[in-house]
Amino acid sequence: MYSGKLRVRPAHFDTDEDQRDWLGVSQMYGGIYLVGDHWALSASPRSAMEAARDKLGGTIEETDAYGASPSAA
Repeated sequence: MYSGKLRVRPAHFDTDEDQRDWLGVSQMYGGIYLVGDHWALSASPRSAMEAARDKLGGTIEETDAYGASPSAA
């Protein structure tokens, strides 16, 4: 469980297409994303996202910078 200071960047989307478009652009820069139904969070470290997933649900997607393929967990 993550107990340090956490900076979370939430996003909400009207459609699945808007969400996928946003994730496609955001993931080019790398990072860890918790993705739910019409929402996404961006934060680090992964342990913080795992704790958030336990409370909120969703799927963790993690990519390296510059268009690497996302891995879902």
